[in-house]
Amino acid sequence: MCCLLGTKKYPIRGLLYILTSPSLWGTVFLIVSFGILVSITSLILVFTFAFQPQMRWIADGETWYSSVVAIFLCLLEASLITLIMLFLVLSSSRKKVFVKTMQLEGRWKTGEMTEPSVAKDINCCRVGFIVSTITLPLHVIIPVIGTFLYAYINAPFAAWDCMDMYFDAIRLDEPSQREELKLWNREMYSTKYIGFGIVAILLESIPILGPSLCSLGNACGAALWACDMEARGRPMTLQNLASTDDKSRALV
Repeated sequence: MCCLLGTKKYPIRGLLYILTSPSLWGTVFLIVSFGILVSITSLILVFTFAFQPQMRWIADGETWYSSVVAIFLCLLEASLITLIMLFLVLSSSRKKVFVKTMQLEGRWKTGEMTEPSVAKDINCCRVGFIVSTITLPLHVIIPVIGTFLYAYINAPFAAWDCMDMYFDAIRLDEPSQREELKLWNREMYSTKYIGFGIVAILLESIPILGPSLCSLGNACGAALWACDMEARGRPMTLQNLASTDDKSRALV
C-alpha cells in the first residue's frame, strides 16, 4: 500500500510517527494546546463581534444568503487570525521536529548539516505565500471541491515549504531546489512533490488539529522523506550534478 501511495504516504507516516514518539510529545503538546486555544478563541470572538455587523452589511441582512455569506466570512477571518497567531511559534516547532526526527532515524549529520532557520519563513513575498493567500477563499467558501482545488494549486509550494528544511540543511541553493521540484517532469512541477503537497494541505485543513498537530506531522513526514533521500544518496539534483562533475573530470 505504501508503495502505491508513493510520496503521498510521508505526511501520513509523519503524523503516525509523531504520535508514537514520546521524545516529540512535548513539542506536540505545546503547539496543539496553543492551536486549539487560538482556534476556539478566534471563532468565538469573530462570531460574537463580527457576524451580526457583516450580516447587516450584506443586503442589510434581509435576504437568506446574507447569513450564509456572513458565516463563511467569519470562518475565513477566524482562519486567518489562527494562522497568523500560530505562524511564528509553529515555524520554530516544525523545524525542531524535523531535526529531531532525522536525529532519531540516525540520518542527521551534525557538523555537515545546518539547522533550518525561521527567518526564511517571515518572507511574505514568496510565491507560495502569495498564491496561498489569493486562493484561500476557495478553501473556505467552496466546501470539498474548493478545498481539493486549493490543495492542488498550492501542492508544489506546500511540499517545497516542507522539504526546504532539508534542502537548507544540505545547503542546496534555490536554483537547484527549483530543478529538484520539476526534475521528473520538465513540463510542470514534479508529481512526487505535488502528491506530498496535496496530502499535507488536506491534513492541515482538518479543523482545530490540522493547523497544529498535522502541520507538525507534515514536518515529521518531510524528515522521513529526507531520511530516505539520504539513504539513496541525497536528492536526484545533487546526484546528477555529482555525475556531471565526474564526467567532466574524466574528460580532463
